Amino acid sequence: MFKQESDAEIWKEIKQDHQGALSELFYRYSDLLLSYCLTITQDRDLIKDCIQELFLDIWKRRDKLAEVEKVKYYLLSVIRRILLRRLKADERKLQIELPHLETSSRSEESKTIEKESLQNQQLYMAEKINLLPERQKEVIYLRYYLGMSHDEICEIMDIRKQAAWNLLSRAIKKLRDIIEDPRTSIILLNILAIPQS
Repeated sequence: MFKQESDAEIWKEIKQDHQGALSELFYRYSDLLLSYCLTITQDRDLIKDCIQELFLDIWKRRDKLAEVEKVKYYLLSVIRRILLRRLKADERKLQIELPHLETSSRSEESKTIEKESLQNQQLYMAEKINLLPERQKEVIYLRYYLGMSHDEICEIMDIRKQAAWNLLSRAIKKLRDIIEDPRTSIILLNILAIPQS
């Protein structure tokens, strides 16, 4: 019923008491929210609680919800606030988990080799990214793994555009320093050059 509708239309349906629309929104974004939250903490139980809290809150406040055109960014922004509030109370450490990327190749053997190589690079980068300060890890994930624009990052992280540029620049510079490998630029390009949406 809701599959063909845009996020904005789904949002309006939720405001009109259509519980199925809320289920559709959950179905569309729960995996993305989980992946994003994993850049902040590895506590999957806490993340699931926060996602549940987010959608319950949307349903409870459905008659008071503002009009939202960019539902995806709204959900990411709100889940971030919920999770950080809960983490602050629990004083947990931030950790990043890189998404699994699929590769394509001409043969099974080359596919296996490419996949293993990419997985090794991902593990290597995950180790190095985990050495970054918390906000730098987060900005790297938002920009390169979710493909968000600087404006969207500013909205989600609640920072100014110049602060987002500076944070991303410092994160990349620090990654280069941490890696200490003459192939740093190639590694960074391979790992961080994920298609932007």
